Amino acid sequence: MDFLIKQTDDDWFNLPSKLFPEALHPNSVPSRSISGWGDYRIEVMECEIAFSFESPGIQVIFGNNNIPEALAQQLVEEICQNITTVTGQSGEVIWLS
Repeated sequence: MDFLIKQTDDDWFNLPSKLFPEALHPNSVPSRSISGWGDYRIEVMECEIAFSFESPGIQVIFGNNNIPEALAQQLVEEICQNITTVTGQSGEVIWLS
C-alpha cells in the first residue's frame, strides 16, 4: 500500500530530519525506527513503513500486507496529524495504491 501526504498550505513541509522521530509515527500503536531504504523507516505491527520525500509530498510505503487497508489509512492520517502538529503546516492523505 502506498500513500502520499501532501502539504496543503504551501509546496513543501518544513520538516528537518532531526524531527522525523517526533513526526513520522502513528499515535495509536507502538512503532520503532529501523534502518533501511527511504528517507526514514519505522516498524509497526511487524510491518515496515518507509517514508520517501518526493516532489509532490511524502510518500508512505507499507512493506507488506500485514495491516488491513482501513488501519493503514488510519495510521497515515495519524502521521499526517503529527506532521501538522510539529510543522504547523496542514496536509492531506492521498491513497496511491
